[in-house]
Amino acid sequence: GTTKIVESISKNDICICVSEYTRMDLIRHSNVYPENTFVVPLAADDEFKIIRDDSNSKNFLKRIGVYKNKYLVCLAQDDPRKNLSATVVALEEVLIQNKDVKLVFIASEVRKQNIMNEYEILKDNSDRIIFISNLNDSELAALYNHATAFIYASLAEGFGLPIIEAISCGCPVITSSLTSIPSVATDCALYVDPRNVTSIIDAVNLLLRSPSLVEQIKTNILRISGKYTWKDVAQNYLAVFKLLSKSKLDEIIYNYDNHPKHKKSEIIYRLF
Repeated sequence: GTTKIVESISKNDICICVSEYTRMDLIRHSNVYPENTFVVPLAADDEFKIIRDDSNSKNFLKRIGVYKNKYLVCLAQDDPRKNLSATVVALEEVLIQNKDVKLVFIASEVRKQNIMNEYEILKDNSDRIIFISNLNDSELAALYNHATAFIYASLAEGFGLPIIEAISCGCPVITSSLTSIPSVATDCALYVDPRNVTSIIDAVNLLLRSPSLVEQIKTNILRISGKYTWKDVAQNYLAVFKLLSKSKLDEIIYNYDNHPKHKKSEIIYRLF
């Protein structure tokens, strides 16, 4: 697990983290020298981009029943950190207050049944709640492109890749003010206290009822469009490696080769 990985890190290791939050967290919980830590953010795949209405997207949205509708997207992940319980309670109230809005859960069939069994209140608005699974990237991108908002009230993220995927598609995000998330979503999101259901409800209602706010967020998204690409990731890794002198790399490899607990191949894991 993560704890074992952190405990195995020595003070001389070189560590590349996905966010400044993760870097600082690593420094707090390991013996690594701060000057040996670097940040290289993740990126969205090429499918996640702003697209015009095309026949494939239109057909997909018609098939799932949201074409030309207001709808919200939520990832129904089976992880306590994702804060699904508070999110579901909040979104149920949003549906009650906004009769023209639909809710799309991205969830497996098993997860769908668990959610429907656990949250009885969803059955009251079942005609406006859609569960979909097994999406490919182009379908997910189409869903984000036409959504009113992506709801991601996570309690903790090391980075928050789904946020970048949604933003890359021009989709406003309603997300948590905790951990790494504000540094990733910047001004392309509305922030909530994920532990407070009312905070989530108020943010969603604000976005649904404020076209000018939506346009402002979309303008902000266009400004950072293309900021997170895998080409940038590769260039940032290269920049880190250039900062490491040959003597430093030789020292790391020597330490690994001569450490009884390490295999030679682990140097690749630690650097990449």
